[in-house]
Amino acid sequence: MPSPARPALRMGTAAALTACMSLAACASTAGPTARARGPASASVNALVARLGPRAGSHAEASTLATQLLSRLHMPAGATRLPPNPMPSSVDPSSVWGLAATSLDVHELFDVPELMPAAAAFLSAHMPPGMSLSNTTGTGIGYQGRLGSETPYMDVVYEPRTVPSGVNAAQIVLTIAPDTSGGSLVRVDAQVIWYPPRSAGEYIDPARYQVLTVEVTIFNPQVHRISKTITSRAPITELADALNRSEVEPLLFDGCPASFATYRLAFAVSLHTAPVVVVTANQSA
Repeated sequence: MPSPARPALRMGTAAALTACMSLAACASTAGPTARARGPASASVNALVARLGPRAGSHAEASTLATQLLSRLHMPAGATRLPPNPMPSSVDPSSVWGLAATSLDVHELFDVPELMPAAAAFLSAHMPPGMSLSNTTGTGIGYQGRLGSETPYMDVVYEPRTVPSGVNAAQIVLTIAPDTSGGSLVRVDAQVIWYPPRSAGEYIDPARYQVLTVEVTIFNPQVHRISKTITSRAPITELADALNRSEVEPLLFDGCPASFATYRLAFAVSLHTAPVVVVTANQSA
């Protein structure tokens, strides 16, 4: 038998969380972890065709970013400036550009309003189909070296819906005073898309007779729940749910506190080590 390849299963939390809460069986202790897969079989190729989630692409993300920018409503008298070189006073505060499958299309404007008035206008004149971000909103900050900080304000829009294949999108408007009494406005249209999945990242439920689910909860105190399922229906249901899940984009998202972790191990029998292991985190 050829040596199996190591899978790269980076599923979202939702499918694992839903499945872990809905499956019920007798508790047991999971065996040792082994992350391995054999070559894609005809049945796996059929799963790809039937369940495979749609991945995004750089070209589609670029089209979406252009569409988002076209919806902007800038204050009267706004003047478009060359976007390069970009003044340091309007360096964007967002770190979305660190995502592996992301892009950032930016523009630069000069507006006659002072920074607070410009931020108020932009907050009140959202592009069609977008809303103010619930997490960022409008606030004031300072950037630069100590003693020479430049104040800036952010206004962030988010589309109410995004196309298939897109993980997230937003428009970040960074506003800072200019030298003529008005404001500079940097506009960043940022898009993160789902990367594609290879056939080796799919789970063929017909190959596995045992599924072990472990949930480790960290709040209010650390405790672990472990269940082993041998019924064919829930194993197939969970494998299909995972096969429909997009691959999570690799991105920097700070240091979120984990509320719980999930480990789902598929094995061919009760007496053999897992062949496929899927893990997910739920952040608080």
